[in-house]
Amino acid sequence: REPNAKLPEYAEADLPRLYNTFLQFYLSENKKSFDPKANKGQSKILVYTILAYLFKDKLFFKSPLLNQKTSKPDINKGLLVVGGTGCGKTSTFKAIHKMLFTGCTTPVNFIKDINDASQPITRYKPLFGFSHCNDVVTEYEGLEDAKEKTNFWKKYTRGVRYFDDLATERKASNFGKINLFEELFEKRSIELPKTIATMNYHEQSGDLNQTLDHLGELYGFRVHDRLFQMFNIIELQGQSLRE
Repeated sequence: REPNAKLPEYAEADLPRLYNTFLQFYLSENKKSFDPKANKGQSKILVYTILAYLFKDKLFFKSPLLNQKTSKPDINKGLLVVGGTGCGKTSTFKAIHKMLFTGCTTPVNFIKDINDASQPITRYKPLFGFSHCNDVVTEYEGLEDAKEKTNFWKKYTRGVRYFDDLATERKASNFGKINLFEELFEKRSIELPKTIATMNYHEQSGDLNQTLDHLGELYGFRVHDRLFQMFNIIELQGQSLRE
C-alpha cells in the first residue's frame, strides 16, 4: 500500500473474538482468570460495552450498563465508568489497553476492512493512553522547567486518554498548589479529545447524581457543566470482586 493511500473503512470488529483475546490478556495482566459471571454477568457486559465503544459498534448503544438518561449517548463522546470499589473497572481497562497495544502492529483476523482484508488494530485508532490519576500528579510534581511543563500539558490534554481512579488524586504541589485535574478537564472539555475515566461512587453511595455533584465540588462548576458534553456514562453496580 502506498504511504498516502486512503485507509479502507473497516466492515466490523469481531467482538466475540476480541473478547476471547481479552481473556488471555486479562489473565496475563492480572494474574487471575476473568470471571464472566461476576456481578451477575455485568463484568462480561462491561468488556463488550468497552470494546463496542472503542470500535464504534452499534452494540454499544444497547448496553444495559449505559445510562441513557443522565447523558445522551454519542460514540464521539468520552466514557465515564462509575461503580463500587473493587468491581473490576481498572483490571478490565488494564487488560484491554495491553491487548490493543500488543495487537497494534500486525494484522489480526478479527478486524476486517470493507475489502475483507485483515488490518492491524492501530490503523483504526481505538488506542488510548493509560494513566493512574495520582501518577499524573507525581509526574507533574517532578517537572523542573517551563519546557517540561509545556510538554506535560500537551501530553495530557491531547489525544484519547484514560484516567484511572478519578477523584482520588491528591492536590499537586510544584512551586505552589494546583488542582491539576480541574485544569486538565477544563482544557480537554474545550478541545474535546475523547476522555475515558473510571471512578468509584462517592462515599460508596451507589448514587450517580451525588457522585457527579462531587466531581463538581472537586473540579468546579464549569467542569461539572461540561461532563454531559464530554462523557457517555456507564454504571457498574456490582459488589467488590477483591478477596
